[in-house]
Amino acid sequence: MHWEKLLSASIIVLDLPMRIAYPLDDAKIRKLKDLVVKSRNDLLKINRLGVKAVDEIEHCLDRIGLSLGMDIKKAADY
Repeated sequence: MHWEKLLSASIIVLDLPMRIAYPLDDAKIRKLKDLVVKSRNDLLKINRLGVKAVDEIEHCLDRIGLSLGMDIKKAADY
């Protein structure tokens, strides 16, 4: 249940700067589950997101035990 609750949380919990949050919102990435299934390359294709922004996203996800490219179906089994 912990994973389900965490993954359904808003990306706001990552406390990302607005320069990163706005492009994610424009790409309809609003929940952690929408973000973690994306790869680094997926994020780099989003307008106004560069390498530094993606690095920061990865760092923020790592702080809460998540990462990009996750298989959330497998994570839910833990």
